Amino acid sequence: IKRRFQVLGYCFESFHFHAAQHVELAGFDDHARAVAEQVELFPGVAQALRGLADRADVFVVSAGIPRVWRYVLEGLGVRGQVIGGLDPDRPFVFGRSEKHIVARAFRETAALLVGVGDSEVDHGLLAEGDRAVVVVNHRQNVDLIDLVRDHPSLYQVVPQGTPHLGIPQLRFEELPTLLGDRPCR
Repeated sequence: IKRRFQVLGYCFESFHFHAAQHVELAGFDDHARAVAEQVELFPGVAQALRGLADRADVFVVSAGIPRVWRYVLEGLGVRGQVIGGLDPDRPFVFGRSEKHIVARAFRETAALLVGVGDSEVDHGLLAEGDRAVVVVNHRQNVDLIDLVRDHPSLYQVVPQGTPHLGIPQLRFEELPTLLGDRPCR
């Protein structure tokens, strides 16, 4: 799966291959729960998710495995919804354009939309947000940063790598401050 993404990038064919591999995996739910139990979140992420969920509706829009995200949120005691990704019960592919479609739909109904992402597959999600937060990744977001640099309310969280010049920096636990003082449900 990793090799397919390295060769083809974050495209439909790669996500489709990823989904097909998981559809064939026996005991998928047990594997998803075990993976979720071993997930190591960056410092401050759990606090950020809890703080956001206290004030707003939290949605994880995933191109990955939604069941793992559901178990991660459950383990943190965070009330939230997971949209997208791939799931053997509902095999389909959820990538860049689908994330953008969901963000656009949220944009139409949300009091305030804060998008958080780390790669080009998140571009549409970040572009639709009132606030956009780039999570600096091990590749310095080379596929994303130039696409979002002109966003009028762009921030970055730097759990690894080097901060991007000219973009205000936050810690994960400060993300709820982006909601401001108005109700966000």
